[in-house]
Amino acid sequence: MLWRHKRLFLLTLIALTITLYWGCSQPDDVFTDKSVTYIELNAERFPSTPPGMIYELWVANGPVDVETPDATSIEKFAYDFDLDKYYDENGVERPAGNKFSLQGDIMSYGWLFIAVQRADGSDIGPGSVMLLDTITDPGDNPIDLIFPMADSMGLVSVEYNMETPSDGRDSASDGAGLWFTYYAEKRTAIVDTTAIDWRATSIDTIYKDQFSDDEGPCKTSITNILNDTTITVERIFGFDTVSQEVVRYDQTTVTVCDSGQGNLLTTSVTLEFDTELQDTLTYDDFIQVSLELPDYRDYGWQYKGWVVSDIISDGGAEVGTMTPPAWKFYNTANDSLIRGIDGGLLPTGKFYDLQLPDDGNPYVDSPVRVPPFPGEDFIQNLPGGASGPLFLVPDNSGDVRGCVFITLEPDNYATDTTNFPLLIMTRDLPGRRYDVQDDEQQFRMWNRTNYNRNVTVGLPRVGTTITRL
Repeated sequence: MLWRHKRLFLLTLIALTITLYWGCSQPDDVFTDKSVTYIELNAERFPSTPPGMIYELWVANGPVDVETPDATSIEKFAYDFDLDKYYDENGVERPAGNKFSLQGDIMSYGWLFIAVQRADGSDIGPGSVMLLDTITDPGDNPIDLIFPMADSMGLVSVEYNMETPSDGRDSASDGAGLWFTYYAEKRTAIVDTTAIDWRATSIDTIYKDQFSDDEGPCKTSITNILNDTTITVERIFGFDTVSQEVVRYDQTTVTVCDSGQGNLLTTSVTLEFDTELQDTLTYDDFIQVSLELPDYRDYGWQYKGWVVSDIISDGGAEVGTMTPPAWKFYNTANDSLIRGIDGGLLPTGKFYDLQLPDDGNPYVDSPVRVPPFPGEDFIQNLPGGASGPLFLVPDNSGDVRGCVFITLEPDNYATDTTNFPLLIMTRDLPGRRYDVQDDEQQFRMWNRTNYNRNVTVGLPRVGTTITRL
């Protein structure tokens, strides 16, 4: 009887040991569902919430875009870059600071993202998707929120010129335009084809001893021209159309084949032109040589060109003032990265593609002479009733502060009087008008899309610390 008790005790001890071993060695996830997830946001270069807008933290299962059907909101919040503080949607500082909570397990979702929403609540579902990352095991791969397709932006380059084409090729206005392309003034000679001297036209009989190897066994020659007529055609040079008179005619031909006997009879026609009757045409050529910018329509973003300068505010033509990016050293007027940051601000237009025109040119002189690319001539109808042309660079080498820049703008942005603080390209304005009157102009902009950790200038990045309970 004692042995049976000992055996039963031994089996019980073995079963308990196995249970404890497997229970301690397996992840908690196998047996326990997480009821809450705490998400701590660690922001870098994250801009302060613009007026009329609010940020919102979301999770989703499907691919993330502006039409994500199954997104779940975690919380709306505002942020102050200078103070590094988080606020609720009513502007009250959050007691939890940068810590947010999700009811349930974040690992049951596929994506974590921050969207830009209208503060008035008019957006249905996620607004413009600003930062995102797939949800992975935080212990193996931390979740870092970055701008969509940010890795495609690093090699992008954009150029601008300051030619003013809508004034009819009046170089005196150069410096009052801004176009995101390469510019060149080109010249070409056009022969006046109506100057054919028909009396000098001859049809000659010639003899050939043999055909060359590259002519094949037969050769076709013109034997006569008939029904010559003068017509007008439209020719395109750059974005201009030029009317030109040309001669059209019918022709008769004869085909002669090599019989191997030599002295083959063939004919030729000589048309004599008066080569002195020609013109030299000078025209503007705008060429898009920049690498492609990613198309962000699916995420609710578009690009917009801007110029900020003391000259704009001095001329009374500004639409507003610049909203600075979340960079640590922007806050002086002498900032070398954004010169003239406190000056007046003018937009050049919104666009999705550098190869296509932007959304309008309200300030150009003639809508006929507008390059088919993003940009603007500041000639007339300027804001505030300012007189044009508005030269963005001075006539001498004075110390004028100004900058050209391109931003990413959310489709639901609540204002047109300032930029959204995501700058992707910048470049100082030239110092004087002489610098923008060359036959070629090509000012390459500086790429500001670095999204890595611990860099001073670039796109925002928000790291996370995830706790699942």
